[in-house]
Amino acid sequence: MKTLVKQLLIIDKTIVREMETNYQELLAENNLSDKMLANHLIKYILPTIAVYKVLINNGMSDETAYKWIKESVFASTKSA
Repeated sequence: MKTLVKQLLIIDKTIVREMETNYQELLAENNLSDKMLANHLIKYILPTIAVYKVLINNGMSDETAYKWIKESVFASTKSA
């Protein structure tokens, strides 16, 4: 996901701020009392949803948004 955020920073810092706001809203909406589930939500699931929503809301097609996120996830697993 860090790779995608770096790509977005090049495009538009406003989009990154939108993603961060969306992520915070998703955190507030979800029950994070289960530590194992919370870890997955916080690190992987909610950031991905936040990015996807912002990309779609800013005019990116579903297919392109999915492709960006997929590439970012694969890139982050290679560097881990």
